[in-house]
Amino acid sequence: MLLLTVILLPLLLTACVIILSRRPRARNAITLIVSILVTLLVFFICDRFGGSAAERISLFQLLPGIDLAFRIDSAGLLLAAVSSFLWPITNIYSIGYLEESGSAGSTRYFACFSLSIFATLGVAFAANLVTLYIFYELLSLATFPLVGHRKHIDSQKACRVYTGYLLGSSLLLLLPAIVLTYIFAGSVDFSPGGILKGTASGPVLVLLLLMFMFGVAKGALMPLHVWLPSAMVAPTPVSALLHAVAVVKVGVFSQFRILSSIFGFTLLKSISLAGFSGQQILIVLTVITMVAADILALSQNVIKRILAYSTIGQLAYITLAFSVAAPYSVAAGLMHIAFHAFGKITLFLCAGAIFIACGAKQVNEIRGIAWKMPVTMSCFAVGALSIVGLPPASGFISKWYLLLGAFSHGFHFVFYAVIISTVLKAFYLLRILVIACSREHTDCVERACEQGRIVLCVAPVAITAILVVVTFFFSEMFFELAKLAVSQIQGL
Repeated sequence: MLLLTVILLPLLLTACVIILSRRPRARNAITLIVSILVTLLVFFICDRFGGSAAERISLFQLLPGIDLAFRIDSAGLLLAAVSSFLWPITNIYSIGYLEESGSAGSTRYFACFSLSIFATLGVAFAANLVTLYIFYELLSLATFPLVGHRKHIDSQKACRVYTGYLLGSSLLLLLPAIVLTYIFAGSVDFSPGGILKGTASGPVLVLLLLMFMFGVAKGALMPLHVWLPSAMVAPTPVSALLHAVAVVKVGVFSQFRILSSIFGFTLLKSISLAGFSGQQILIVLTVITMVAADILALSQNVIKRILAYSTIGQLAYITLAFSVAAPYSVAAGLMHIAFHAFGKITLFLCAGAIFIACGAKQVNEIRGIAWKMPVTMSCFAVGALSIVGLPPASGFISKWYLLLGAFSHGFHFVFYAVIISTVLKAFYLLRILVIACSREHTDCVERACEQGRIVLCVAPVAITAILVVVTFFFSEMFFELAKLAVSQIQGL
């Protein structure tokens, strides 16, 4: 019952936000209260969770042998904890951002945002592929109005790209893959060792694997990554939702479920196509995406597009960790879902605070802004440390375990690819910081400050930056959840 309460509260909030559309203060207050309540309930479940899957909750039958069903496990709790914890922080930021930017449609914004959290929690606790798919698609439908929130030409174009890639890939690849899985295995339930072993030939299963991986376009494997940079025309809190709180995290989490609980890591290593195992094919795809995204980020000048390409590389980094299929690397991938979220939301909220303060969107427009907005740029530096993977930022911990898992299992190629990616990330993020710390000021920077109502934008940034450092020293909760998830997986 507690699980259903956690999942349904954001849906109930969506209705309340719409009802209170003419009372913005009451709407904002109830949004904050419910988001904090959901966070507390999720962490209460985490505290009570003993490590074994809780009793399955089936609401009703969708198709013969397929229920709309939920369950609690450590991997799902990790995603739920990250999304729910960042939700109230983003809400506080959104209130300040929308007031300062003068954006209309705040009711639509907060309603769609809470609906997105509802969908994310549904994915986190889904007990089978069909339940996951329903909430996966709901998340796409709930977020596309947010991408087009500003309603200008670029926003509408971004909306078409966003829905075209996400809905197109899921309808043409993911849904058929789920149907084929049901035909082959007679089930779509998640199982620790997978359900597809012995159901079809190796080449067929490799093709099915590729349908799943590319069908989950929220994971942004190239070439189905285009929607992510395109969506950066959205307001900054929406970018935070896309990159940290919900959308892309649902993508890599769905890939984790498919690899660990539909295929199973033993099967992933044994199936082959044209002499290459499914594991090797997936590793090559993720390494190419990771390095190519960092190279593309080097050529960008718009801050949010740089961060978007960085996210594509980091998502590939997480999927790569799962593909290596070593205990340390899988734990690293799960932990990086959280640690990347904390670092990336810090960077995006900093970019939004800069835009609100002086209107700057491009790197060459923020010359000298560190002297005008020292708190914001100090937080940006902390977030950058985490994305690069250097101490004392939590991103270092997950990178360490990935490198350890890759090297100990003989994937030296992966080890060196991650090092190259790290150098590229350091270069394009350091470039932003060097320009921001210049003694020369651009014209727009002259009017920047961290006073007045903009504090509502700066304060959440400081919270997430502190979180990045705190989770470096106190990462036990995420490590324990990741370790429990790994202990429940067969084939590692």
